[in-house]
Amino acid sequence: MRTGEERINAMHRRAGELRIEKRHRTVRVIQAASVVCCCAAVLVLAVLMPRITGTMDTSVLPQGMNGSLFANSPVLSYVVIAVIAFILGITVTAICYQLKKYQNEKDAGDLQC
Repeated sequence: MRTGEERINAMHRRAGELRIEKRHRTVRVIQAASVVCCCAAVLVLAVLMPRITGTMDTSVLPQGMNGSLFANSPVLSYVVIAVIAFILGITVTAICYQLKKYQNEKDAGDLQC
């Protein structure tokens, strides 16, 4: 039979475990949402960028005074999409790393209770 103090300690331990599980679920949802948002942004840009660059009027620029090597080329949209996808990948990685670090710090704090 458990004493009252043992029951209270078990209750606090279980409450700590439940907080850790809830935090794990929250972190997983945030990570999944950020990945889905970035993938959606890349797909939307992949569809829209060729249309946007196709409507650009480069005839206004004097010959040889283009600000970009790709200004008169359809390759520009793919280069822009690749750069944006790379930046979004770095951002998602940094967010997931910070969330994991936060989760580990909180877990260590909850286990000490």
